[in-house]
Parts: sequence; C-alpha cells; structure tokens
Amino acid sequence: MSASLVAPSAVTAEIDQFGQAVQRVLEVTTGADTTIAPLSQDQFEQAMVAPARAQLALVNAMRRSVGRKQGPLSTWLGGANGSPPHWKTTQSGHDGAGGPQQA
Repeated sequence: MSASLVAPSAVTAEIDQFGQAVQRVLEVTTGADTTIAPLSQDQFEQAMVAPARAQLALVNAMRRSVGRKQGPLSTWLGGANGSPPHWKTTQSGHDGAGGPQQA
C-alpha cells in the first residue's frame, strides 16, 4: 500500500493497518486450493472481518483529514452478500469499526 507524500500520519497509519489486514488474509488463503475446496460463506465472512474493519477505519481517517466536520461513517461499505453478521458481536478499537451494518 502507498500514500501521497502529503497524507497525514493518521491516514498513512490506517493504510498500513489495512495493508496488514489484507496481507493476513492472503497468507492464510495462499495454502488453500479454493478451486477444489472453496471457503464456506461463514469462513469467507470471518476472513473478511479484519480487512473490512480496516477499510472503514481508513476511510474514516481520510474523512477526518479533509475536515473535522466530516463525521465517521457508521455503515458497512459493501462486500459479498450484504452485511457481515460477525460484526454484530465483535468489537474493534478502530474508529467506526465496532459493528456497522450495510445501509
């Protein structure tokens, strides 16, 4: 992941967190042959929780960087088959990432 040289440090930190979350998913799935044994819907949703939270935290950091009047997003940004049910009970320390639902 990369950022503009003028991105605030809070944004670059969230870019790094997002990159790390995606990298963890890639590392876990690299050894799996999903053409033979695809992930179940539940496995896929579980794998995508951390990257989705990191994405929302990154978007909120970007929004804050353009003005404090930009409130944090509290809705799911998208993904496969609607809202992630695992977000209903799992909390995170990242801004805006403690359980958003798809609008």
